[in-house]
Amino acid sequence: MELQGALIDGAADPSPEQWGKTTVEERSQSGIGVWPGVIASVNPPNATLRLYGGAAFERVMHEFRCAAYSIECPSVSREKLLTIQGGIRKIYLQKTMHKKPHQVNQQKLEMRSEKVT
Repeated sequence: MELQGALIDGAADPSPEQWGKTTVEERSQSGIGVWPGVIASVNPPNATLRLYGGAAFERVMHEFRCAAYSIECPSVSREKLLTIQGGIRKIYLQKTMHKKPHQVNQQKLEMRSEKVT
C-alpha cells in the first residue's frame, strides 16, 4: 500500500525509471490508443519521459487540453446561442424565484467569482 501512496503523491522514490510510463506506454495500456474525434497528432511535452503520479497526471491533462482544442466543432448561429442562453436564464430564474434577495445576490457573487478563477 505504501508504494501506491507514493505513486499517487508523485514522489521520486520509487524510481520513475522503473515505475513510470511514457505517453506511448500509457496510451497502449489504456486500450484507447488515440483521442476520439481528434485527427491531429497530439504529443504532450515530456512524452518520452517515464513519469508517474502527479507529473504523469499533469502531462495527460496537458495532452487532453491539446486534444480538446484541436477538435473542430460545428459552427453555431447567433440565433441558436441566444436561444440556448435564454433557456439557461429561464432555468436560473426558476431556481432563484423562491430565494430571498440577499440569497440571490450571494449566488450572483459566487457565479462571478467562478468565472474569474
